[in-house]
Parts: sequence; structure tokens; C-alpha cells
Amino acid sequence: MKVKFLLLATYAEIGPTGQLYIMGADFDAFLTASLPILVPSFYVVGKIQYDEVEYNNQINFDVSIIDPDGKSLDYARTSGSLTAGSPRDPNLPAAGGLIVLIQNCLFQAWGIHWLIVRINDEEAARLPIKIESVDSVAGGLNSNQPR
Repeated sequence: MKVKFLLLATYAEIGPTGQLYIMGADFDAFLTASLPILVPSFYVVGKIQYDEVEYNNQINFDVSIIDPDGKSLDYARTSGSLTAGSPRDPNLPAAGGLIVLIQNCLFQAWGIHWLIVRINDEEAARLPIKIESVDSVAGGLNSNQPR
């Protein structure tokens, strides 16, 4: 199995035909005037392509965030499972959406944090999330805004 893509979004859902509906996608930083910053919610959105041996089997996933010092933000950890589908077309690989809501995430350090997705206990993907001072960004965006 492989992660075809992974991104952060302000909202996401899986539609009735399996399409991913994504809004406010592909940011990688939160801007704030001071620390700590409490981010009320954001979504981790991905597409997973399954290998043939995984079709119709349960897949376990875990999403976690580590700070710049390598310490886990345990309150931001989410685990779950999904069933790997089989392909709709036998000439194409099977793939499915992954959407995880992260709520009330408290960032207490400046710099790059890492969001890590593990599938069946193996790291499958990681994304940087930068916590950045609003003063360091030209244009003076409002605090607590994704960038």
C-alpha cells in the first residue's frame, strides 16, 4: 500500500461515490502573535492505494504530531481502522480516501512540527506543520489562520 497524497484542509468529507470533497486545502503553517496557539480543528486528508493482497482487509491507521524537539503531542493522536476496498475496474488499483479530524490541537513551540501517518504500524507519510509568528510574514495575516 502507498499514500498517493496527504494534505491538511479546513474541511473535508467523503462523498457518496467515494470522491473527496476538500475545502481550504494544502496549507502548511499556522500563524499566531504568541504561544501557545490552540487550533480548534483541521483535517488530515489522504488517498491510499491498496495492494492486491490488502483488498477487503482491515487497515489500521494512526495519526500523530511531534513537536520540533521530537516530543509527541499525545492529545492530537488519533487511531482508527478502515476496510481496504477492491478495485471498481480490474485494470486499475484500488484506492480509498482517508479523512481524520484533529480538534483542539495545542501547539506550544515555534517551528516545524511533523504530522505522521502510520498504516499497520509502519510510517506511511509525514507532513510539516510550521508554527510561525504573524510578525514574520509580510501582509500581516490574522492570527490563528492557516497559511
